[in-house]
Amino acid sequence: MNKSHNELLLLAKHNTDAASYLRDAICSDCRRCAALISDVNRQAISDLTDAERNFLSGDRRDPSQLHILHLFVDSVSKAFSAAMLLPSYPLPHLPPLAEAAEAALDLAEFAERLLTVPDRCDIYSRHLFANKGRGAHALLITHYCATDAGLHTLPLALALEAHRHSLERLCDALLLV
Repeated sequence: MNKSHNELLLLAKHNTDAASYLRDAICSDCRRCAALISDVNRQAISDLTDAERNFLSGDRRDPSQLHILHLFVDSVSKAFSAAMLLPSYPLPHLPPLAEAAEAALDLAEFAERLLTVPDRCDIYSRHLFANKGRGAHALLITHYCATDAGLHTLPLALALEAHRHSLERLCDALLLV
């Protein structure tokens, strides 16, 4: 494996970790997970800086790879943004919220698998994960966030949607290389 592939794998791991911590924060009321996502975000930005330095000083000049590195960090940053919107009190049990977090984790894991075993990834599953997240988001918005009692969760729901969108863009970019 070359150095650039190792950089991709490292950022893919950060991406999966951030999505996993976000899922735990939402589904298991992990109070420590937001801080863990913050640490992962900081490390991902640092690793991106190192990768950019290597990219600019080295012989390899594949802009698509640099673009993918940025997409990984964007996704981690979107998870961090969602984590910052988690309330200090336990979230109510909302199956669509949990499903949206699970779908995001599935997409993050799919992106990581694309780098490790690209021949064994079922492309159709990427669409299933994304559709699961879209459906959960739609249910969350229409059945809970649209009510007076659930209006306070709207920023979190929108941040989760942004996170899912960034993961979808990342998977699409990985499928093209």
